[in-house]
Amino acid sequence: MFTRINNFIKTYKRYLFYILVGLQILFLLGMAGTRLFPLWFGKKILLKPLPVDPNDFFRGEYVRFAYELSTVSVEEAMTNDEIKVILKKDGRFWKAVRALKKGEGISSSDPDTLFIKGRVKDIYEYRVLVLTDFKDVSNPGWVTEHPDETGNLGRFICSSSLDFKKDETLYIALKFNSRTNDWEADREYLSNEPFTLDDTFLSEDAVIVSARVKDITTGYDVDVEYGIESWFVPEGEALNYENELFDRMAVEIAVDSGGNAVISRVFVDDKPVSY
Repeated sequence: MFTRINNFIKTYKRYLFYILVGLQILFLLGMAGTRLFPLWFGKKILLKPLPVDPNDFFRGEYVRFAYELSTVSVEEAMTNDEIKVILKKDGRFWKAVRALKKGEGISSSDPDTLFIKGRVKDIYEYRVLVLTDFKDVSNPGWVTEHPDETGNLGRFICSSSLDFKKDETLYIALKFNSRTNDWEADREYLSNEPFTLDDTFLSEDAVIVSARVKDITTGYDVDVEYGIESWFVPEGEALNYENELFDRMAVEIAVDSGGNAVISRVFVDDKPVSY
């Protein structure tokens, strides 16, 4: 039997070599095609990048991007799960609308809506407290005078480590944000025990209110990688983009019908960058 195998190998050695080389070439072409297919047939959209650490000593120097859609909320997920996120055009840039549930498809014919596919990298659990029955604690009349502000607090996101219960009374410190012109809850001062402004490091114009926990739900934020987080540049250039040009940049990506995406071009001051 071994003699027959040896004779076969000797007879067809040259053909076997060509077959192996051909298979390797097909494999490499397949890998390249996976990246090139979105560039050839995908829809081009613009994303606003966010800066991340630009250096990776194992892969050379590149600019590392994050995006608004790099963190999304989901009902459930596990690390390395495939995830699909709906994007919608909002002015010049595209933004995440929501993550699709497992098994959910997208059938929208809206040309300003599509989905992108990625992998879950990290998961963060949080709790959503549904609050009602707001009452004044530190400033009599404040709740009545600010119905919109208490309405905004109706769904309050807090750490999953805080152990609040349904129908429990919650005490919250609010401080005014002059930049947004809104009252915001200070998560450092959230308790099921009464407290006063003297117990905090907040300014005198802060406000304390109480509310009843109507319901509690659990949510998850996940960090997602889509394969559009790295853009290679010549040696010494990455820090320039990190430090000087980032606010003036836009990233064009190509997304195919299967949600696969690649970076197609990078713009600085609306002009494409080329090396």
